[in-house]
Amino acid sequence: SREAAQHANIWLVALRMHASRQDLMKAPCSHHPSERTNASCSDALLFAFFRKHAQALHLAWSCDGLTFSSLNADASSTYGDRPVLRSGVGRRSIRDPYLGRDRSGGFVLLATNGETATSDILVQRSNDLVHWSSGRLLNVLPGAHRTWAPQFLWLEEKRAYLIHWSSSTR
Repeated sequence: SREAAQHANIWLVALRMHASRQDLMKAPCSHHPSERTNASCSDALLFAFFRKHAQALHLAWSCDGLTFSSLNADASSTYGDRPVLRSGVGRRSIRDPYLGRDRSGGFVLLATNGETATSDILVQRSNDLVHWSSGRLLNVLPGAHRTWAPQFLWLEEKRAYLIHWSSSTR
């Protein structure tokens, strides 16, 4: 029902940025006005997303995890913002973006490489979220029909990154 949907718990996964550190944060959000809280803007959330029509990286920030503002606002564009990054490799598409930090403090973007069948994921790096590497494709599962929604995490005990994704082989 509409009333149940208004009170449903919604979880937002975003990057919490504070000074020079970053953590992955799973923050509860509510559509009910009485449950909204104000967070300090010194501890903002960064949300990476794509729009179907653009298939490029868009970024937005929030103080409370409920109301977001585009980092590249443009009132003259159809949706009120412009992409922060467009891919120049593979299918020239950024879908399902995942943004995290590497061990040296830089940003790493993993993304789906287009809508159609491919076993490659897109990898791009940035030190400041403004200037990006030219990007490269990483074939994560040779023979896969399609890969999508890649993410990564650091495994301290292995001293290595673990990349995980969804895929189909037919």
